[in-house]
Amino acid sequence: MLDKNKKKHLLMISFIISILYALHFAIPLYVTSTYLANFIQTSYIGIVYSFMGLFSFLLSMYLGRFVKKYHSYNTSLLILLIGFVSTLSLSFLTETWMIVVAFVLSNTCSFLFFSILNFFIEEFDSDGETGETRGIFLTLMNVGILFAALSAGQILSLYSFSVLWTISAACLIPIMFLIRHNYAHIPDPKFRNPSMLSAVKHVMHNKNIFAVFLALLSLECFFVTMSIYAPTVLKNNLDISLETYLSFILPFALIPFVVFPYQLGVIADKRYGEKEMLVIGIIMLIIIGIVFPNISNVSMLTVALFLFISRIAASLVESMCTIYFYKKVNAGEISIIALFSSIRVIAYIIMPLFSSVILYSGLSIAYIFYFLALMMIYSLYKLKNLVDTK
Repeated sequence: MLDKNKKKHLLMISFIISILYALHFAIPLYVTSTYLANFIQTSYIGIVYSFMGLFSFLLSMYLGRFVKKYHSYNTSLLILLIGFVSTLSLSFLTETWMIVVAFVLSNTCSFLFFSILNFFIEEFDSDGETGETRGIFLTLMNVGILFAALSAGQILSLYSFSVLWTISAACLIPIMFLIRHNYAHIPDPKFRNPSMLSAVKHVMHNKNIFAVFLALLSLECFFVTMSIYAPTVLKNNLDISLETYLSFILPFALIPFVVFPYQLGVIADKRYGEKEMLVIGIIMLIIIGIVFPNISNVSMLTVALFLFISRIAASLVESMCTIYFYKKVNAGEISIIALFSSIRVIAYIIMPLFSSVILYSGLSIAYIFYFLALMMIYSLYKLKNLVDTK
């Protein structure tokens, strides 16, 4: 059993890892579709994303059993090593099939490690401070993503995709060092629900958890859609370049993710429940999903303000879903945590697949956003009976 000071120290280490992980994940995040378009037809990119998501989800189904058998320390180092090699290889590979394989492995390892990182945060968290802890975690992650977006624009302006992938891979080296020197002898808790199937059944039979899962899935589908198609919409509608989007518009739009999560976490702990803020955030995202693909004849500042508001809504939904969920589970429920962390992966299966179908049908990108809005309307319906934690 870890004492309070030791847990606090390990939580601080986990927070540092969170920033580094965010840099690794987000530096290529908003430019990957553009990178893949150099090797793959645009109509096939969605299929590659969906395959990557499916592969990641299938592996995540066994993550709980793997962690229980081999320890979270060994599992995390193996995932990080494979992720480092596959990400670095994208900086020099030229064969299309090799690039696809490396892309799938890199992102799969990133998603799997995110599950283990959530496990670390939950294990070292103090009782009664879940909202505050998760608020700090989300804030630090989003600081990393904000800095990554700025970095990606500058890297592509001055260098190339090869440098971008190399820097992304390099962010994993200090993570491996920190885990190697801090987590080697930390005992894992007594795990429950090691089966992913049991976790799915648990979620399906708990209307509150299911509603939160669905709300977060809608949000992650929003993130996936924006990361893949927002640059195209802005280029087609307003002739805004990728470099301008990454260097100016996106960093400004991401500010709410840095400013709000901690305060929202404190509010959720001490003042209000999560339901009201969740509903407000979802309604805002529904409106944004309908309006965004039709935006035209406006200034770059107006676009930046619009996306800024969209991230306020997303911050509300992300913070409340995360806080609500981790108030309901503990670190021993590793498969339920892995399932929750896999929602992003599921979004990468759903949205690119449906997006490919929509585009193959001859419909415009706008219909992808309309489909997203319908998903959010359904998640809003499921939230009507959510019981707050307070």
